[in-house]
Amino acid sequence: MRQQEAQTLGREIYKARMKRGLSLREVERRTGIPLTWLRDVESGRYHRPAPDRLASLADLLHIPVSRVEHLDAPLGPRVIDWRIALALQEKMTAEQTRKTEDFVRRIKRQRPRTDHTTTA
Repeated sequence: MRQQEAQTLGREIYKARMKRGLSLREVERRTGIPLTWLRDVESGRYHRPAPDRLASLADLLHIPVSRVEHLDAPLGPRVIDWRIALALQEKMTAEQTRKTEDFVRRIKRQRPRTDHTTTA
């Protein structure tokens, strides 16, 4: 993400937080995201925000995925992954999204391994 896009994302997050009347400390308390990270993302210093943190913020602040995706075409695949899509499109909380991710990990571990070695 370029500097201008990081600043645009930061402004979107800031506006959504102000609209809901939440302080940074309240957002930190509700999401578990460190205050310093929140300040940095709102000021446009993060060029690759962590998807799980972005999903938590979007969930809390009711930011639609389209507000993030419009910034730059390449941004979508890097930031909006399946966890964020579930959180936003299915209105899942961060905790529900985490549990879903844990479930997917368990399913992946149950898959049979493919042995690519050949025996003579």
